[in-house]
Amino acid sequence: MCGITGIWSLDKSLGKEDITQMTDSLAHRGPDFQNEWSSADEAVHLGHTRLSIIDLSKRANQPMISSSGKKILVYNGETYNFRDLKAQIPNERLRSNSDSEIVLEYLDIKGNKGVSDLNGMFAFAIFDQEKKELLLVRDRVGIKPLYLYKDQNNIAFASELKSFLGNRKINSGLSVNKDAIHYFLHLGYIPEPLTIFNEIEKVPKGHYCIIRDDHKVQHHKFWREEKEISHFNSGELRKQLHSLLIDSVEKQMVSDVPLGTFLSGGTDSSLVSAIASKVLKAPIKTFNIGFKDDRYDESSYARKVADQIGSDHTEYILEEDEASAMIPEMLSTFDQPFGDTSAIPVMLISELARKEVKVILTGDGGDELFFGYGAYNWARWLNHPIYRTGIQGLSILGKDSSNHKIAKASKMSASNSGNLQSHIFSIEQSLFSRDETSAVLNGRSPVMNLQKDRFGKEVSAMQKQSLFDLEYYLPDDLLEKVDRSSMKYSLECRVPILDQRIVDFSKKLPDSCKYGRGQGKLILKEILESYLPKNLIYRRKWGFSIPLSKWLMASLDSRFSDIIHPDSIRQHSMLDHSIIEKTIAAYKNGNESEYNRVWHLVILLSWAAKRNITLSS
Repeated sequence: MCGITGIWSLDKSLGKEDITQMTDSLAHRGPDFQNEWSSADEAVHLGHTRLSIIDLSKRANQPMISSSGKKILVYNGETYNFRDLKAQIPNERLRSNSDSEIVLEYLDIKGNKGVSDLNGMFAFAIFDQEKKELLLVRDRVGIKPLYLYKDQNNIAFASELKSFLGNRKINSGLSVNKDAIHYFLHLGYIPEPLTIFNEIEKVPKGHYCIIRDDHKVQHHKFWREEKEISHFNSGELRKQLHSLLIDSVEKQMVSDVPLGTFLSGGTDSSLVSAIASKVLKAPIKTFNIGFKDDRYDESSYARKVADQIGSDHTEYILEEDEASAMIPEMLSTFDQPFGDTSAIPVMLISELARKEVKVILTGDGGDELFFGYGAYNWARWLNHPIYRTGIQGLSILGKDSSNHKIAKASKMSASNSGNLQSHIFSIEQSLFSRDETSAVLNGRSPVMNLQKDRFGKEVSAMQKQSLFDLEYYLPDDLLEKVDRSSMKYSLECRVPILDQRIVDFSKKLPDSCKYGRGQGKLILKEILESYLPKNLIYRRKWGFSIPLSKWLMASLDSRFSDIIHPDSIRQHSMLDHSIIEKTIAAYKNGNESEYNRVWHLVILLSWAAKRNITLSS
């Protein structure tokens, strides 16, 4: 895991000093080694900060030049099938044992289309000196980040936005993307390809981009998703998935440094930790964070799972004042508005784990692939005429209810069928609906439609909601959260459930394998029965969140009094100050259904204040 940067400047307005500054800003992603490379004409510059995981020798340092001398690589991530690829490369071309060099040499032989043979989590760039061509690649699911900046004379890329924000020449020309603000208030994150800035975009997941000296960006999708439904019986499907999970965990445990797992006690992390323990054939290190508030604390289950699998378990209890003090750190870590408060415990557990290990396996992806969220039930109910009629009846009875559950059901029924998946997600997360967001932004509506044509009639309502989460929520919220929170402390997180083979396999499964007997993630839980007793498996879902409603109320006036003061809010002509003031007042008066809306408004206003930006119409 590393940090990568690059510049291609036609007029040389960005140069060596700029690439050094951009790379310095990513030192936390790779504290083991840092270097830059520049082309002979000093138009192209590449930078790399290295977190040494596989082959710790200096032979694996980057930027790395191919054996042919034509291509230069900067790579972030891991390629898990590197040993299979290595078999197709002449030994004389290799100087190290790193997976990064194998990717470089493999693509030097196979060309850009060889990208589709890589299985892993990665974001990388290769500059071809002979063709004057820059290749940018991002993994299929969007596990690793990659941002692209473009102006009239310059192309620049980086693993994090802070590389651009710390550069005076680039930063001075950035402007706020108002569509991104709409989606942030609606979803709690900014979906690709957008960022908060008009001049910077996310490189699309599952794509490689080719840039030549005209600086036009050509996008090529290298992951073609399979849609066939499998007709095997459930027992056979369960065996196949179990085998894939074991193989994925085993491949992702390849490391020359200490390794552990995050263990929440839930289905996904328990399954990954249990398999990892079997693969290691020794006590694996597991890490958990808990809360004093019993409604959010799952640490007792994590301890029970740890006892069952015999792991070396470390637990940390997060205090309210400690979490509150982390909020400014969260703002600086993510560089743009980001509302997922579970970033705070992820940051803390990453800092804790890094004291003992350098690599962590997580359970991310299980909910999205195997119907683990309540949103999937809402999708099913709203697609059923009888349930839909009953839910619609609540729209009148619960319209102004201060009860969180009734208010949610009321708003859920007022769905916009043209954007049903984003509507369900937004209401489930207690955010602003699409119409409400437009009202907050004085009638502004974004151009980009999140509804995908591939969510066709042959796909079930639950599967459509799952595909929406895989397209947006997983990469732009959950994986972004884990990447920034862990890499802040130079910790590499790997996600075995998101192996491309498992993602493809999950999409072929009938809904009955994922949801049944009132249980989401049914097939994963049935596999987990091979490792744990049923009482630790079939229980209420908790989720990894903090007691935000309680904590925010305690710190709203003390920590954010200036941010939410009416005079401060009214400076931003883009925002309808009366709606915002009403929302904050309702929350202060005890309407708990408003807590997440208030939090996202606080995050947006705090970000604007930090950058000294006025959000104008």
